[in-house]
Amino acid sequence: MHRVALAEAAVQKLHVLPHARVDAAGWIDELEGEVRRARLRAQPLLPRHAEGALDHAVLGELDDRGHEAILGPSKVGAVEPWLATCRAAAEDVRRVLAELPGRAEREPVVGSGEGGDETTAVDAAAEAAIVRRLEQTGEDFVLVSEELGERQFGSGGPRRVVVDPIDGSLNAKRGIPHFCLSIAVADGDTMADVELAYLHDFGTGEEWTARRGAGAFLDGRPLGPELPKHEIETLAFEATLTSLVAERAAAVVGLAYRLRIMGSLALALCNLAAGRLDAVCSLKPARAVDIAAAQLLVRERGLAIELVETPPFDAAPLDVTGRSRVVAAGTPELCRRLAAALSA
Repeated sequence: MHRVALAEAAVQKLHVLPHARVDAAGWIDELEGEVRRARLRAQPLLPRHAEGALDHAVLGELDDRGHEAILGPSKVGAVEPWLATCRAAAEDVRRVLAELPGRAEREPVVGSGEGGDETTAVDAAAEAAIVRRLEQTGEDFVLVSEELGERQFGSGGPRRVVVDPIDGSLNAKRGIPHFCLSIAVADGDTMADVELAYLHDFGTGEEWTARRGAGAFLDGRPLGPELPKHEIETLAFEATLTSLVAERAAAVVGLAYRLRIMGSLALALCNLAAGRLDAVCSLKPARAVDIAAAQLLVRERGLAIELVETPPFDAAPLDVTGRSRVVAAGTPELCRRLAAALSA
């Protein structure tokens, strides 16, 4: 399928109507029908080996223009520099991982973070690299980070940047390829204020992003039609200890068919947003640094997320204190059933 030609045509339409609310996917489907009728498939615009590279770039442009059409150019302009900073930060952390290649280099404990956990060498090095990157922005904001706690940049102000340098630290230390960088940019101090989410999975290389009011994206493309099932086939337990799993697993028998324990709450929520999981719950209180970015993907998909002990979710502070376990699923009813099971 020559998505290159279709995407270019859709971009032209967005040029014509730059401020309209648009259904870019619908336009592409319409144009695909026109292409099929004109039999353009017999005359490719590019050699097949080159088509994929241009397809990604063109569809990336279409994605950005689609955001502008939905949010307006000023709103997109406000968050796009932060997205570039997030991507640069991911590369900074990638270099840290290369410099600390194994368990012997990553695992030593070098202190204690403001979030209450031990700070290992890889945690500290990743956070230091991100702080250096953020200092280069010259922006006014308050950093909320797992190890440092809160730090004011410039004059501070209402903007908060919530960072978990490595969500899934144990996996990272042991060389298990399932951990991520998580960054949320907010225009206030609660979960409801998060306007941009960025997560980079260092195992798969996947980039998860979301913009408030504009949707959730995987590698620059809107997440597909698959959503969590109406019954829980796969439930992810996160923030776990063996003792907590033993205490709580029996409570979800009959509610969830299978359990997955993968070691990153942020990535579990991303996979829920993509319909790869049907529900997620943390067995220990979650902190904003763990969930501030990924929760935006969940909510932009129209899914449900709630705090078990301290609702409502929207009002949760963007800080490093763990106040409540979190549950997320396809519907509020499933969240209520999960919360009840965990509290029994």
